[in-house]
Amino acid sequence: MTFGEIQYLYDSLDQNLKEKVARDFSEYYKLHWKSSEKIDTGELKSLIIVANLFRNVCAHDERFYNYSLRTKIPKSLFSKYYVNNPMFDDLEKPVDLFALISLLALVLTRKQFKAMTYSINSLIEKSNYKLKSIGIGKVLDLMGFPEIQWREKIQVKSD
Repeated sequence: MTFGEIQYLYDSLDQNLKEKVARDFSEYYKLHWKSSEKIDTGELKSLIIVANLFRNVCAHDERFYNYSLRTKIPKSLFSKYYVNNPMFDDLEKPVDLFALISLLALVLTRKQFKAMTYSINSLIEKSNYKLKSIGIGKVLDLMGFPEIQWREKIQVKSD
């Protein structure tokens, strides 16, 4: 199924089934992140929407690195799951690439998330030496990343 089909399928489920799906994701999250937090239906729906919109940008060969959504998502998606990070306190902050990467922790294992962030960090470091006309700091800013220690800024809470 495509992300769009998953989004429509989830939207069409009755509330009881949506809650069962969210419970399954919660159990998966608890198992891999050693957390007591529960992913609710609204948070799961927000994540599906965000992932689908970013996926569409990639699929249609649009510029991805500085893409951001006008859509607001619940602040609880950040404050509930991540160690206190002032970056997520700004309700007017757009949903950018850094926010998307952060949200993926909810559906990836700790190992998968660490591998993804390690790969992204490696790409950033390689790009730093290749960029001539613009500094990596400016590119990171356009993607919503903090320039310094960005991986520490998305540290997931554990019990």
